[in-house]
Amino acid sequence: MTMNRLRTIALRSALGLFVLALLAAASVACCLAVWKRGKLAALETQSVVAQTRAGPMEYASRGDGPAVLVLHGGFGGFDQGQMFLPGLTEAGFRVIAPSRPGYLRTPLATGATDEQQADAMAALLDALGVRRAAVAGISAGGPVALQFALRHPDRTAALVLACAITHKTAPALPSRASLAYWGLHCGALADLGSWRSDRTVRASPRQAVAFALRACSLAPRALRARLVDGVLADPDQRASFQQLADSLTPLSARLPGLRNDYLRITQLADLPFERVLVPTLVIHGTADKAVPFDHARLAATRIPGAAFCELRGADHLLMLGPHRNEVKQTVADFLRLHPVSIAFCPAQ
Repeated sequence: MTMNRLRTIALRSALGLFVLALLAAASVACCLAVWKRGKLAALETQSVVAQTRAGPMEYASRGDGPAVLVLHGGFGGFDQGQMFLPGLTEAGFRVIAPSRPGYLRTPLATGATDEQQADAMAALLDALGVRRAAVAGISAGGPVALQFALRHPDRTAALVLACAITHKTAPALPSRASLAYWGLHCGALADLGSWRSDRTVRASPRQAVAFALRACSLAPRALRARLVDGVLADPDQRASFQQLADSLTPLSARLPGLRNDYLRITQLADLPFERVLVPTLVIHGTADKAVPFDHARLAATRIPGAAFCELRGADHLLMLGPHRNEVKQTVADFLRLHPVSIAFCPAQ
């Protein structure tokens, strides 16, 4: 066989492989687009976009009774806010869970700073005709909840800070050489990663729960393994984990808010905790890897009269693990001590 013949065969083989690679990439892109459309369509059936004086605000409302405004953490949206503090609707409360600005269907223009977001939450309550509510800040939603209590104390029946950020922090950001870094800056890569994660959660839940606990818990490896067993053995916890995983996808629809959260918490000024004069509960796990326990200690020692629930060995995922029922009972009991008037004001 001549050299020219060999070159021709090699070129044809390379071209064939290139075409196959293109077809495979197109197939993945098509599957990813279908998956993303389905996820977004399902989310839109569960929420409403209110037109407030601060701008559009997506929210979901569940339950009847005294209102609790739940402000989700990073990577989240209204769907995360609905499930992070379990049992509130069953305990007789109305959970109002907005998507903070930059997440899902709430544009970042509705409020980028903590103060603007707090005022936007007051505008949402106005649009819903809710005069007064308890407010719960989860993780990166903590500074917004604190600003709500500071700026709108007459509308704050009580404040709950659950595994909440309370002071300036510098989260470990991925290096420029990693896919995670580019995922934070490229919606297509972010969705590819969250699509793969979604498939892993459904195909290999043990692997997914283990990964989540490794990211969120300071517990030793052997203890984390027992926690994984506990989550998978409990239908309620398993369902909660699935809801948590769903609340992280599609990531591209949450990226503007996530990037803004990184900016907010790295520039967070010292908060005037002594001026928080509403009844406050600080609840935090001592093994929280995502938001260290010192965030809770700071708020609990400086907010006048704050109740402090220290969850020994608990991590960032308060809806999972052996402390789940204690969290449900503690938060519900605290809110019952500080009832929220169910009176309404005219919607604006």
